[in-house]
Amino acid sequence: MHPSDLERLIDRKLGELPQPVAPPTLLPRVLAAIEARLTQPWHQRAWRTWPPALQVASAIGLLAVAFLALVLVEPVVPALWGQGLHALQGIGSSGIAHLRALLEAAEVLRRILVEPLFAYALPVGLLAGVALTALSLALKRLASLGGGVSEV
Repeated sequence: MHPSDLERLIDRKLGELPQPVAPPTLLPRVLAAIEARLTQPWHQRAWRTWPPALQVASAIGLLAVAFLALVLVEPVVPALWGQGLHALQGIGSSGIAHLRALLEAAEVLRRILVEPLFAYALPVGLLAGVALTALSLALKRLASLGGGVSEV
């Protein structure tokens, strides 16, 4: 049988099948689920459906918490690395020696790459987050006003 004949045969057989019918309980269940979502308080809904002012406030709060976590955790990291390396010095296994060398390399990379850039990357990242949030809100407002780019 030629592939085009097989395709026609399958198409004909599929066309003879009855159309699937939704159960009669489907529509009331879907409408009830939609109604239940609409009656939920804003804080139980998806973040994208929150009021815009609360989205901005929560995004700023999240950025502030991230900034504080980085500021509070970053000074502790060298001490933790040092304790981990000190704990590994007493063990003489070759696998542990490789792990120790890997940790020392990671410490060197952190000192060379992360520490110098930390002071610049964090403010830039925070500023970018605020700018993207503002852009998102502006585009959302533009779309809700029915504005947009007209075709020429």
